[in-house]
Amino acid sequence: MKPYTKEEFVSFNGTELFPGVVLVRPSVKKYLTSNSLLFVDEITLIVDSGFQHNTDQLMKVRKLFNPDILFFSHYHLDHTFGCHTFPDSRKIIHQIERDALTTSELFIQFCYNGSTIPNKELAFWNKRFQDFLNVENLSNWDDLHLNDVKTFKGNDIIDLGNFQLEIIHLPGHSPGHCGLYDPLSQILFIGDMEISSNFGPWYGWPNSDLPTFRKSVNTVIDFIETHEISRIISSHSREVTKEEGLILLRRFYSYFDIRKQQIFNYISYHNDGVTLKRIADQSLIYKGKKSNPSFVWESFELIHIEHHIKELISHNQILMEGNLIRKHD
Repeated sequence: MKPYTKEEFVSFNGTELFPGVVLVRPSVKKYLTSNSLLFVDEITLIVDSGFQHNTDQLMKVRKLFNPDILFFSHYHLDHTFGCHTFPDSRKIIHQIERDALTTSELFIQFCYNGSTIPNKELAFWNKRFQDFLNVENLSNWDDLHLNDVKTFKGNDIIDLGNFQLEIIHLPGHSPGHCGLYDPLSQILFIGDMEISSNFGPWYGWPNSDLPTFRKSVNTVIDFIETHEISRIISSHSREVTKEEGLILLRRFYSYFDIRKQQIFNYISYHNDGVTLKRIADQSLIYKGKKSNPSFVWESFELIHIEHHIKELISHNQILMEGNLIRKHD
């Protein structure tokens, strides 16, 4: 194990959860920031490298430990964009998502699940990616050092020495979204299952999958009930105990049904049918939250609604007639 002092270990705004395990939080929470989880062992691994502009936690991690492996829980930018901080680390991601990191074009195509991307949205995302790069003084996507990302499968084991990290494939939020469990520290990392947030599950890209997300949340609940768990870590919020985590996960799951019922109630109230846009205009997901440009949250709202519409149709609760949606007779 690499030598370190506890003072060094927690000097970069981290929390030591177990000897050799540190939760690293961004000091300033902004769009694209995320928690990182550091395992220091014969092989050192860091989970996720959220874009931490105007902060230096990741650079301090690099100087102190220079992680051997950078594990991406999934491909979203708030988990990968700070990866250029670790140019020498071996980067790994679930095999489903590897190609999405190759170029910005493939990234956005993967998000849209191969569907046609409106020109306005494509132009926006291309400019947004370049703006993110500029903040970090990077010229282009190649400067992220994502040209040689390795892959893993769900349920693989990562042998660090003392720590034997178990990969848990938890798709739905994204196709290759994964968690980790360490039997030694009994720490469970669940990525973007943001159970201590009041927003609930996020499935705002076309390649998100609502039925699969539901199954993944139940997978985590079953895992917690059958394993020794000391802490549950998510990507953007505080760590919680096993007992609190089970309560919050069940609340987290309930948002699926609450949203589904709200959408069904709205459709049922309009006997002549309503359009998808009209449902999305009710802001049942984002509760009136606005963005600049406005189409960003409007698009995410619409996609969440679309996922529930598919679910309601599959359950024969509603039907579509042209562009109108109404309750099934």
